[in-house]
Amino acid sequence: MWLYVSVFVPCIYRLHSPAKAGSELKSILDRFRENQDYDKAYRQLIRADCVAPHIASKSKHQMAALKEHVNQLYFSIF
Repeated sequence: MWLYVSVFVPCIYRLHSPAKAGSELKSILDRFRENQDYDKAYRQLIRADCVAPHIASKSKHQMAALKEHVNQLYFSIF
């Protein structure tokens, strides 16, 4: 799982400007801070323009691992 994430994160910035990607991700996190809804924040994250193309071909197992990782590591911080 860690290898997947370490490859996943740099790919986001390869195709999209960091400023656009950063502002989109920041707005998702801001909305998460307001309502603390993990599922809604995760759905917004995977539909984001800077993330969606990179996860389109992932298997159900990989998507489940990504969801668990995002919920436990990133969203739990906020």
